[in-house]
Amino acid sequence: MSAVVKKDNRKIKSKKTTIDGIEFDSLLEGYAYKCMKMEGFVFQIKPEYEIIPKFTYQGMGIKRMIWTPDFFLPSINTIVETKGRANETFPLRLKIFMWIYCRINGGTEPKIVILENQKQVRDFIIEYKEYFI
Repeated sequence: MSAVVKKDNRKIKSKKTTIDGIEFDSLLEGYAYKCMKMEGFVFQIKPEYEIIPKFTYQGMGIKRMIWTPDFFLPSINTIVETKGRANETFPLRLKIFMWIYCRINGGTEPKIVILENQKQVRDFIIEYKEYFI
């Protein structure tokens, strides 16, 4: 008898977590949420930015490409992305986003902060806490 082994082909094996009924893609993302909420930060969760609209190419419908960062803090025009380890599509989506938004917004594009561990989350909270008091 041979056993059937299911192989998980994901390269990034982050553990999902649910806090306040919201599912987060990683423990680090959930940690950032708890810290920002506890400190009274005002933020949006998983805002969606279209970086390439849907289009047709030689009769084929091509789906749009979006970037969904973890958080957006509108009062300080800052996007927060938690990435313990980035997947292979993240650098490309980020670069396209930056190119589009610097051309559209002419200097008012959002600041992008990438937090890679809990210490960086805590440091971010300390640095920006004064804007939410």
